[in-house]
Amino acid sequence: MKQAITYARSSSDRQSDTSIEAQFEKIHKNCKEKGYVVVKEYFNVVVVYKLDRFARNLYDSVVYTKKLGKLNLSEEGI
Repeated sequence: MKQAITYARSSSDRQSDTSIEAQFEKIHKNCKEKGYVVVKEYFNVVVVYKLDRFARNLYDSVVYTKKLGKLNLSEEGI
């Protein structure tokens, strides 16, 4: 069984459909469906609500993806 950490991001208070709580709810549901166990300390996969929630811009997304790759990890949108 793979272990995962979760990540959510909100750009403004007006994002009701992508609120932090809504993102985590959908992420946890998706992790359960895929058989991932959400943990804090160790992980194989970073599961985010949407890949555009993974980083603020394309540059940061590329940098973070490379850092995950160096750790033999990957990101995944639901």
